[in-house]
Amino acid sequence: MYFYKMKPDGQWHYSTSHGSVYDDYARCIRQTYDSGYIIVGSTSSYGGCLSNVYVVKTDITGMSTPYNGIFKTPDKENNLISVYPNPFHDNFTVQVHEAKPTHGVLIISNMLGQEILRYAIKPGEKIFSVKPENLPPGLYQYHWFSEGVVKASGKMVAY
Repeated sequence: MYFYKMKPDGQWHYSTSHGSVYDDYARCIRQTYDSGYIIVGSTSSYGGCLSNVYVVKTDITGMSTPYNGIFKTPDKENNLISVYPNPFHDNFTVQVHEAKPTHGVLIISNMLGQEILRYAIKPGEKIFSVKPENLPPGLYQYHWFSEGVVKASGKMVAY
């Protein structure tokens, strides 16, 4: 699978390749909040007359880092933050459920992964209100990053 990045004026910017020598198909490509891309597809390059599913996450330059583990999302019962009310209209409240919250960042993105809002969480901050300006009604994702990892994530609805 070849990955080409074009400049806004239509000129070639860079290209990379992912996959192997036989049939590789990108089924879905989305830009991520960090300006990289996530690509989901299938390949028949590994034999056995079967297709394998793959997920490739690239950075802004199209480079990927192999990951040979299991992707895991936080358990709903064990989420370390609450976001309410949900759905919300003008503002929402975030409550951190850690004994000693560290600094972090709450990122709100649309369903295409485009960052809409970034809020810095200060050490010790347990509850705060966020009032996004000019946020159109829709479905949004939130991710709380602390110490370089995603501590909690979820979805919320603006109306």
